Amino acid sequence: METLNNTSAKGESDKLFENRLRKIFKPVNPDPSYVQKLKKTLLEKTEIYLEQDSPSIFLLLIIIGLISAIIIFLIINKIIGR
Repeated sequence: METLNNTSAKGESDKLFENRLRKIFKPVNPDPSYVQKLKKTLLEKTEIYLEQDSPSIFLLLIIIGLISAIIIFLIINKIIGR
């Protein structure tokens, strides 16, 4: 019997709380075209791309760096060797 009273009291307090929220917050009617666009976007399958580093770019940079270092070395060697 006591559990039944607790349940009904809790239900009434929930209703009071919901009524207070309804008074505080004004309902907003969303734009139907926005809702349709959002629904379409969320349900549409999209492709996922993983970004991957290209090792050929790093290899090219290393080769260019080595060639530059050799050229600079040869230029400095000619200037100092005179």
